[in-house]
Amino acid sequence: MAAQSGVERVTAMLLSFFHTAIATILMQTLVRTLLALISAVALSVVVAGLFLPVASVLQGAEFTCLSEGITECVSWIPMSAVLYGPLFAIVGAVVGTPLLLMLWAWRGW
Repeated sequence: MAAQSGVERVTAMLLSFFHTAIATILMQTLVRTLLALISAVALSVVVAGLFLPVASVLQGAEFTCLSEGITECVSWIPMSAVLYGPLFAIVGAVVGTPLLLMLWAWRGW
């Protein structure tokens, strides 16, 4: 076997470094994207759960859940999450994930 020249060793070392750097950048991007997706979907389900109680309070006195007490409003949260959760989760995933990634990029995370 012929000994490697200095140029070949440097080239091999640079290729190894760039391969490692690219793999690290791709993993960071993947982790950030997954965190943004999970955060966006979780936040959208919370908003979906609060949608019916808040909407009923904003409609006025005849439709409000507060007329029967705060416990009635709290009991509407699971129903609201079940009814509106899938829709809000889809919107949160499609709109919220890129927004979170953009915000994190602006902050330098």
